[in-house]
Amino acid sequence: MVLAALLLLVLAGSRWSTLSGGALLGGALLGYGCAVIADWRFALPPVAVFICHVVTTRKHGLTGKFDHRLDVVLSHCIACLPWVMAVDAEWLKRGPALAGVSFAMGAQLAMLDTATRAWVPGLAATPGRSAVKGLMIASLPGLVWLWPQARQLAMPTAATLVAMWSVSLIFQHIRVNYHGHVTGLWIIKGLLALAASSAALLIP
Repeated sequence: MVLAALLLLVLAGSRWSTLSGGALLGGALLGYGCAVIADWRFALPPVAVFICHVVTTRKHGLTGKFDHRLDVVLSHCIACLPWVMAVDAEWLKRGPALAGVSFAMGAQLAMLDTATRAWVPGLAATPGRSAVKGLMIASLPGLVWLWPQARQLAMPTAATLVAMWSVSLIFQHIRVNYHGHVTGLWIIKGLLALAASSAALLIP
C-alpha cells in the first residue's frame, strides 16, 4: 500500500522532475524503506522534499535543464538511513530518530534551495531563508508527530536551524569550487545533511 502510494506520487510528479527514471524509482524505494524499516512517519520528510522539488522545478521551468541521476538519491540515503537503521537496531528510540530524519531532510532542502536560487536568473542565494524553508517544509511533517515532546525539541530544533544555515553556506562554497566527479558532490551533500541533523541525539 505504501509503495503503491509512493509510486503514484512519483509518476504524478515525474513530468515536472529533473530526476531520471532510475532516480525516481530509487526515491520511491527510499521512502518505502523508511516506512517499512521504521514506520510510515519516517517517509514523510523525504516525500516533502520530493514534492517541493517538483513544485520548484515546475515554477522555474527547470525540466530538461538538469539530468539528476541515482546519485541524488544516494545523497538522501546517506542523510536519513542511519537514523532509520538506528531504530531497527534499537540503538535509538523512535522520537529522536524521527527528528533526525526530519532534520536531515530539512538540511537537504535548505542546500537544494540555496543552490537553485544561486542558479536561477533573477534570484540570489539566501541560506538563511533556505534554512527556514527546509525546516518548515521538509522537517515539520516529521516533527509534528513529536508535539508531546515540544519542550525537549525546542533547543535541538534551534541548533539544527543554525546548522542548516551553516551547511547551506558550506555546500554552496564547495559546489562552486568543486571539480571532481558529480557523485562525490552528492555524497558530500548527504554527509553535510547528516551532520546537520546530529542535534536530534540531544532529544531524550
